[in-house]
Amino acid sequence: MTIRLWLYLTLAGAGAAAGSGVPAAVPAVEAVLAGRLPSAADSQALPLLAEGPGGLRLLAAEPSRSGMYRRLELHAGGISRTFEWSTADHPAFRPALYRGNYDGDALPEIAVVLTQAYGSGVNVQELHVLNEEDWTEIPVEHPADAAASRVESEVTPRQDGTIHVSARTDGSLVQRTYSAGDAGSWLGEVHFGSIVEYRVDENRIAALLPGQVSPAEFALTAEAEYGRDLRVKRILLRGGTTSSD
Repeated sequence: MTIRLWLYLTLAGAGAAAGSGVPAAVPAVEAVLAGRLPSAADSQALPLLAEGPGGLRLLAAEPSRSGMYRRLELHAGGISRTFEWSTADHPAFRPALYRGNYDGDALPEIAVVLTQAYGSGVNVQELHVLNEEDWTEIPVEHPADAAASRVESEVTPRQDGTIHVSARTDGSLVQRTYSAGDAGSWLGEVHFGSIVEYRVDENRIAALLPGQVSPAEFALTAEAEYGRDLRVKRILLRGGTTSSD
């Protein structure tokens, strides 16, 4: 108690000397007077990362480390909860918040889009969907997994010095032809996952996944449309020469 009182009086004296009295809120002092050690949250305000409809707010629950916020705090309707989610701390890749009916049960859900990685040829977003009524998380199929299992593709060198790319799924077909010298190396098939971008509105969720055929070349884009079970129900391929079966 003596140490607490000394700390309070010392700060009070410093405030009086500055002509402003004791500061209205000194989190570290409040922590000591409350009988606990100051925490990182006491020493700085939680950064506001995103706002959404109906008062949705997403904050960082702790300072960023190695370019990522690793615990996030969601606020909605006077309720807040901390989640073990992570997102990039770069201001160009802020999270996005949405509210809509995504699973067809007539009750609203909250959708949260986060960024897991970014850079040259990389932009990986992550989607979380919560029941607004009880804040339970609804599993969402990863679109890269769906594309990997449902898109059939070949990247084929030809004797004339060209590379032929072919991809097909759900009744759509994309074909492209490159010069073999357009890239230093070519993949054996179209790869998905280095770029995953979500498109969310009030009643629909989709994901865009550019298909990679070399370290720097993306030959097509797969658009994954989600059903009411939050699994990918349809994939449409775009780019190059596109046709429908």
